[in-house]
This record gives sequence, C-alpha cells and structure tokens, in this order.
Amino acid sequence: MSAVLTQKALSDDSFEIPESDQAGDWVVALNEAGITYGIDEELLHSFCGTRELKEDKLIVAKGKEPVFQGVRIQYHYELAKIQKADAESSSNYFDLGFGIDTFAGELLAEQVVNHSGEDGMNLFGETIPHKKIGGNPLNYNNYVTIEKTGNHTRFLSKIDGVIINDSTDNIEVQPELVLRKNVDYKVGNLSLKCPISIEGNIQPGFFVRSEKDIHIKGTVEKNALVDSGGSIFLDGGVTPSATLIAGENIQLKYAQGATLKAGCDIEASSYLIDCQAKAAKVVRCTNQNPLRDKGSVIGGTINGIQAIDLVTVGSANALTTLATGVDLELNTELHEAEESLTQVSDEMSRKTRQLSLNILDKDFVKKLHALPEDEKKLNLAIVQNILELRSRKKNLGSQIKHINEEISKTFCEGEITIHKELFADVNIIINDCNTSVCHNASQVKFRKEHDQIKTVEL
Repeated sequence: MSAVLTQKALSDDSFEIPESDQAGDWVVALNEAGITYGIDEELLHSFCGTRELKEDKLIVAKGKEPVFQGVRIQYHYELAKIQKADAESSSNYFDLGFGIDTFAGELLAEQVVNHSGEDGMNLFGETIPHKKIGGNPLNYNNYVTIEKTGNHTRFLSKIDGVIINDSTDNIEVQPELVLRKNVDYKVGNLSLKCPISIEGNIQPGFFVRSEKDIHIKGTVEKNALVDSGGSIFLDGGVTPSATLIAGENIQLKYAQGATLKAGCDIEASSYLIDCQAKAAKVVRCTNQNPLRDKGSVIGGTINGIQAIDLVTVGSANALTTLATGVDLELNTELHEAEESLTQVSDEMSRKTRQLSLNILDKDFVKKLHALPEDEKKLNLAIVQNILELRSRKKNLGSQIKHINEEISKTFCEGEITIHKELFADVNIIINDCNTSVCHNASQVKFRKEHDQIKTVEL
C-alpha cells in the first residue's frame, strides 16, 4: 500500500513527470494520477533538488494500515492435532504431536490485544475498515513468565519441562507430563525429555519414550514400547509382544511374553511368564503366593548378569532358562559376528580361486593388464569383490574385538537364589557353564565352583 518512484518511471511514459522542481507540482501530478493520501512532501522536496534516485526506488506515498480490534496470538510451538475420529478411520493417529519439550527462557507465544480498532486508508483516500478478531487473551500457569510492553505480551517458559499443547487459549508448562488417560489414538505416541506419568494404559502399537523416569498405572499392551533413559515403574503388567527398555530399573507387577531390558535391576512383584528379561545387575521376582504347582517365573529366558533372586521358578510344561555371570545377548552377537566372519573368509577364498592369476604374485597388476580385454574385465570385477569382502572382514574383526571387550566387562561370578520351590526343566547357566535341573528342589542357591555349577541349600 505505497506509491514507489523508480528509475523506470523516470525514463518511460507510464507517469507524466513534472518538469518543475517544486514539490507542490509533484503533489498535483500524483493527485491527478489518483494518489491523494499519504504523500511524503518532504521527501519529494529533497528529490526535486537533484532529480536523482539515491536508491533503486523512492517511496513517495504510503497508505495507512488498519489496526485490528481484538486479540492476535502467535504461537512459537505447534499445537497438537486434536483427534476426533475413531482409530479405524484415522491415518495419522500415532503422530499427533502431543507434548513438546521446552527449556527455561524459551519464547512460547506472543500476544497483541487491541480493545478498539482503527480504520486504515489507501493511497486513493478510500477507507479500509479494520477487522475484528475473535478469541480471548491467553491464560498461563505458574511455570510461565510474561514480558509486557504496551499491548504486546511475550510468554516464556520458566523451567525445563513440557508444553501441554492441546489448548488454543491456555499456555501450560509442567516439569513432567502427567497424562490422566490412555496413550491411544486420541493422544498418539509420546517422546519427551522430561519425566512422564500415565494414569491409563499404553494401547497396542503405541510407544512412550523419555530421557527420564516413566510411571504407568495401567498395563502396556501388545506390541507397545516403553523406552526410558531412567527407570520404568509399572503398577500393572505387560502383555505379549510388548517391550520395556530402561537405562536404570524396571519395576512391574507381571509380564507375559514380553521383552524387558534394564541397565540396573528388574523386579516383578507377581510373575514373569515366557519373557525375555535381561538386567545388567539383578532380576528379582518376589511373589510369595505362586499358582499351585507352578513357579512365579515360568518359561522364557531370565538373564540377571550379577544375580537372579526368585521365590519359585519353573513348570513341567515349559523350559525355563536362568543365566547369570554372562550376557547372553552379547554372546549371541558374538556368535553371529563370528559366523559372518567365517562366511566372508570362505567367500574370499572362493573368489580368489576364480582369478586367472595368483593374487599374491608381485607382478599381479602388470600381468592383469596384459590379459585379453574380456578376461581382464572379468578379473577386475573379481578383484573388486575381493576388496569389498576384505573391508567387511576387517569391520567384522573390529566388531568381534569390541564385543569380546564388552563380554569381559560383564563377566562376573554371579549366583542364582531360589527361596522356595524349583520345578523341573530349568536350565541353569553361570558364566560358561550350564546344567539342567531334572528334579524338583526347594530353597537352593546355584553358583560356579571349579568350573562346575554347584547347588547349595539355603
């Protein structure tokens, strides 16, 4: 909404340039062109003295922007998508963007409030009516601070935490996310730095991630994932195919058919059935009232690297493996890497035999280039394969070395304690020794002595 004088306007016939060096004559010329409002006579007077543009363009008239009436808000974070449809009809309900990390001092939103608007004016003297904007001034909680200048307000976070971003008229920051419902298609997946507390369930297929602790009052359902850099506290249990991963501890009531991994301890207050459970320190299951003729740990593999402490374990209908003093996952990785190394070495030998020349010959390159063109191309392709295999072999060698170093760090004496009944068909692994328990026993401890697993009564 401005009139601009450019070098082009001075050199063509699109605007009749006054010959006069009087600013008043320029004003008349602009009026004749229909421009009657916002003319900068002082600027025109300065221009008339030289008739030269100091810049590419000269703004000789400006209109007046209308001032809105009401509340204008600019958010500096994305609002969560509100999911109203049912799960079957939605295509993006896993990623609704609920909950956003924030830090102390971060600008969250800006707000301008005008209680009365003001009309504007264009260059032709025509009124531009002001607009009325709906909405109410923003509310905010105690973890938000404001900076106010006139009718302009800036909202900033006081703390490192989470923005509860599901409201258009309220700015809420909390030190942790407290969700008083399920994680489902109305909430979507959660991935935050702050602690998370969930009063409902994690429904099938959803994930919850946090760099801090996660507390869940309900259950973690099929194919769901809970991943914490701290500890996981689960008042309920875990259903088949769900996964819990914690940098520190996992505390839960029960788990069945689940995968559990903890950087420190795993403790179940009821039972673990058909689970793959690994703790860098101790796995405990403290149920004092197991089902009749069944243990509180049945089936699956329980790997407490420093110790395993159980009340009852085993069942005649399921093979249960208890391992301590060793990281079974690392052992599996080592075995797979060694198998891959053997396959790569065998493939290198096979490719080497396909060459027309001896690759160890000091004149190999010279003789290679002396071969007929077709034979040379074939041998060059084989050499390229051998070089790629050699690189893979080197990488596998480094990987195996690293795994062996990690295994040496986890290798410890380890012991397994059963405070009540031990039922048959339990496989015991301590360090590099293993044995099978074929008969029922009670109140026993297993430890390694003289390269054998010894059973000691409590």
